[in-house]
Amino acid sequence: MQLTAASTCGTRGPLNDRINGSGKNLEQAKKIQAEARRLDTRGTLPRGGPGGVDFTTLELRYVGGLGKGKGMQYSMRADQMPNPDENPGFGGEARMQLSSDALFTWLALTPEKFWVNLNPDEPDRVMDAEFGKTDAGRVLLEADLEMKHDFSEALNPHKHAGAKRYWDTAPRQNGMPCFPGVRMWIEPKPAQVREQDGGIYILDAPLKVSTQWLDVEWGTRFHRVQGPDRRAEARH
Repeated sequence: MQLTAASTCGTRGPLNDRINGSGKNLEQAKKIQAEARRLDTRGTLPRGGPGGVDFTTLELRYVGGLGKGKGMQYSMRADQMPNPDENPGFGGEARMQLSSDALFTWLALTPEKFWVNLNPDEPDRVMDAEFGKTDAGRVLLEADLEMKHDFSEALNPHKHAGAKRYWDTAPRQNGMPCFPGVRMWIEPKPAQVREQDGGIYILDAPLKVSTQWLDVEWGTRFHRVQGPDRRAEARH
């Protein structure tokens, strides 16, 4: 669902009105939704009413009007909530602020600063010092940690039949299953954009999850990574 496009008047416009009126939490959003339904006796509200937008899916899709002395134009899109009366969307203001901060972080910093690192052997190299001061850096770090949690969850033999088969058939040493060292990370794939009349339409901005299996020597207290040998990719 295309939410709306802003004009050149700073951050004013129907997009901000909808976002700022979405409520900060589920309780507020339900009250706003109920009041809107009570007043809208003719059913003139857009589909879903004020709670019809899933702000967790908010994405920037267009940027234009960039120039000295000009206001920036932008357009966002978001999915619709499947049941806005019982579970309305909320938190639009915080999501929009985060998206805005991320955009200006990407404009202000150079690409080599956009990395995070959760290698337990490198506790002093978590992220670039400047990038670490931003919400965008925090989001990337949280995403990296969540990916590792998802990987561990997928290997839980008590919850997934495939994981149980893996552990049951894995090679063993002294009765214990062997698991290879693995490194996982997220990186952007080339974005697809279209330029028109001085603006940029973002058609797709895919991410790639890469996995690198490592040769590890476990003979001593400290293990040594011998180097990468195979790489697999999962695309999103």
